Amino acid sequence: MDYYLGVTGPLTDLTVPSSESERNRVVEPEPLLRELARYREWLQSQPLSPHTIRAYGVRAKHFVSFFNRSKDSNFGDWDRISLLAAAGRFQTYLEADPSISPSTTNALLAAVEHFFQFLRLPEVQLHRKRIITKAPNSLNPDQERRYLETVVKTGSVKESALIHVLLATGIRIAECAELKVTDFESGPYGNWLSINSAQARKIPLDSNTAVVLQDWLRLRNSDSRANVSPALFPNRQGKPISTRGIDYIVRKLGYVARLLVSAEVLRQTCLLKLFKGGHDLNTVAAVTGFKALRNAQRYCQADASKNAIAADGLL
Repeated sequence: MDYYLGVTGPLTDLTVPSSESERNRVVEPEPLLRELARYREWLQSQPLSPHTIRAYGVRAKHFVSFFNRSKDSNFGDWDRISLLAAAGRFQTYLEADPSISPSTTNALLAAVEHFFQFLRLPEVQLHRKRIITKAPNSLNPDQERRYLETVVKTGSVKESALIHVLLATGIRIAECAELKVTDFESGPYGNWLSINSAQARKIPLDSNTAVVLQDWLRLRNSDSRANVSPALFPNRQGKPISTRGIDYIVRKLGYVARLLVSAEVLRQTCLLKLFKGGHDLNTVAAVTGFKALRNAQRYCQADASKNAIAADGLL
């Protein structure tokens, strides 16, 4: 039974009390849990995407669970010294567990620092694990052609529109799930997709992607269930599609095409095409929502055919 997080994964052992006394005290209104509730409510008012808000909240809850089960906690009471001590031991715990990847460790530590800032504690710098980045995976032109042919032949109109949007824009899977019908604009001066995330931006669409989207919207508007939701890609219940639903569609069509494809692979394919098409780092970062140019720069190192070109709409 999960007493704290409501999530399972590599950190499950942090959430299960080991004794009857611990099981009894987790139902008490512990002070730090109350602060966590305030923190999660405060996150809702911040200019962050829903995905980021959920991630910060869950990761901070991992730390609070760890703290409440540790020797630093006196039945949930906390102060600056006990929290800082627990943060150091939390970091040691994460780094000692081989099942927890360096990127997961760094994400959890960043959430702890963010939570501490909310608590108005002195700035804490937790040491990050160094991650050796490698050139991202992407589809070469032949693989992309094969994948799109499979999408057209076996995918639905909605699936085809979704895949074309991911490949043409390089948006993140969470950004795709949050798209609304009103985010797509089509007119005599071009076609655009508005991304209303923490990295808000407008992305020009190539003519082929715009046509596929228009075909989907005509079909969507004829479905009374879909019209209940403002989402550009609603699920069968008429609710916005989830990131898991998008991932399933992308991978399912990749399996049919005998290719290992994910939403991240499609994003990386788009970014690589931009680089190979001669677009500078500033343009790529602006289109794809990178905060730092160094994050976009690593896509220059990806292996792919030199003949790949950028989408005609991305100028």
